[in-house]
Amino acid sequence: MIDASLPEKLKEKISSFSDYKIFTHKNPDGDALGSVLALKRILEFENKSSEIFVFNSIGAHFYFLPGIEEIRIQKEFKDGANSPALFVLVDCASWGRTGFPFFDFAKKEVIAIDHHPKRTDKEPLALEIIDLSASSAAEIIFALARELNWKIDPEISFCLLAGILSDTGAFKHSNTTPKALKAVSALMKNGVNIKKIADNLFRKNEFPGQLKLLGEVLARASLEPRIRMAFSFAADKDMKRHGAEEEDLSGLANLLSGIPESRFSMLLIETGAGKIKASLRSETHKGVDVSKIARLFGGGGHKLAAGFEIEGKIEERFEMIKEKIAKESASWRI
Repeated sequence: MIDASLPEKLKEKISSFSDYKIFTHKNPDGDALGSVLALKRILEFENKSSEIFVFNSIGAHFYFLPGIEEIRIQKEFKDGANSPALFVLVDCASWGRTGFPFFDFAKKEVIAIDHHPKRTDKEPLALEIIDLSASSAAEIIFALARELNWKIDPEISFCLLAGILSDTGAFKHSNTTPKALKAVSALMKNGVNIKKIADNLFRKNEFPGQLKLLGEVLARASLEPRIRMAFSFAADKDMKRHGAEEEDLSGLANLLSGIPESRFSMLLIETGAGKIKASLRSETHKGVDVSKIARLFGGGGHKLAAGFEIEGKIEERFEMIKEKIAKESASWRI
């Protein structure tokens, strides 16, 4: 839970600014996008001006979210320290996670709303609203809106519900708590069509290209017996051959973690920019904290869901990744 004083501190910050720049992590998921869109509309009802910035790209299957056409997709953010706006980081608590180039944070007021452990203290933040018990950033924004009597209309409800539904895996993950379900219940009372959200979020692999890619990646899945890791990968050439995006394989790491003999899973995807993105998953009863593994490679996340990104090709880096995990895991419960 968040500190009881934080909502009022946020209210003070909000009242002190008229302009806001909202950011989330690169390769945004449903929670990131639903949360920033909801926050933007909340601020509009408070007579505040705001813009949302996302690095590089957004998955096409998220374009059902209301207001998403207003998001500014770009590879640079040139305003930096010169902007008079309050910067808000959502679903991340580090500027480095946004993908945009760094600038002098000492000259800016930046606040963060997140449900992940903070990775670094090198970036000073004016206010941190971090709730590790929340299912999603959307759940935190809902709680803040209720506490501060901000208006939650059907469009905001739709976006927040999409965020919660996305990060709980349609209520299948262990972060599906009574608190999260109470938020869902309240949001549905605003007339939100939860089936429409679920269909758009979780039926995106129905195109022939994506299905073929999914079949290939599942067919090459294997178990590394020494560390009991279920593993598979998608190379850049696989993605291009099937006209697929990284998001088309979302959820596959969860599927791999369900292999009975495994203790955790790792899915590697080449992004096409000379980098490899890794998704790590485990299950509560398996007793593995995959965030420890992610931190070995400069990543982070939760105990049961984490990730990292490194440079290179999978065929060149996999042995290094595997050996590093094996070496470090000797003292862990793996």
